Amino acid sequence: MCLKRFLSLACFLVFLVPLCVQGGENDDAALLYKRAIEKLYGKKLLNVLPAEDPDGAIRLFERIIDNYPSSEYAPLAELGIAEAYLRKSDPYMAIEKFKEFIERRPGHPRYPYALCKIAEAYQSLLSSIDRDLTPAENALFYLRELKVKYPTYTECGDVDKKITRLRSVLASREVYVARFYLKRGNILAARIRLRGVIENYSDTPLKKEAEKLLREIEKKLARVK
Repeated sequence: MCLKRFLSLACFLVFLVPLCVQGGENDDAALLYKRAIEKLYGKKLLNVLPAEDPDGAIRLFERIIDNYPSSEYAPLAELGIAEAYLRKSDPYMAIEKFKEFIERRPGHPRYPYALCKIAEAYQSLLSSIDRDLTPAENALFYLRELKVKYPTYTECGDVDKKITRLRSVLASREVYVARFYLKRGNILAARIRLRGVIENYSDTPLKKEAEKLLREIEKKLARVK
């Protein structure tokens, strides 16, 4: 009888130990995560503006990932690292880290947040319409994915407006190129660009501008005839 009780107690302890370890792991990870967030966003002391320390935050987030990979804080730490690079004004590294997250954790609740942040990071790379607009196209890709997969997601603001704004940037580039062709006397190429804006970017304000320019071109061509 004593042996039976001993074996029952032993089995109970074997079952209990992992739970205790898991609980302790989450507790330790939670403390590290709290410290990392304070470093990331700054902790206000004596009514002084908080001092951010994104590099220190990254080190703490990495400790969570290395030491507590199975805790609920590990994926949050991955997002924290990406966010830290944004605060370091390094959108390229931020994009890389956010992409690693969505590849590694497609079913995570913060997946749509990562899609939104990738789009925002790409958008931050835009300078002017006479430069490379690949970042705008990339931002559009992730915003569209967000809209299709998570149509009720609200933490990214008005996704439709953001998509229209980026499409307006691309349309502006087409109008810019059309004007360039007009100055060079290449009316045919200008007409092709403007018609493309009217057909492909009808949801943007640039449609009216393209239509106006196209009418002016048509009038000039009519006078020539």
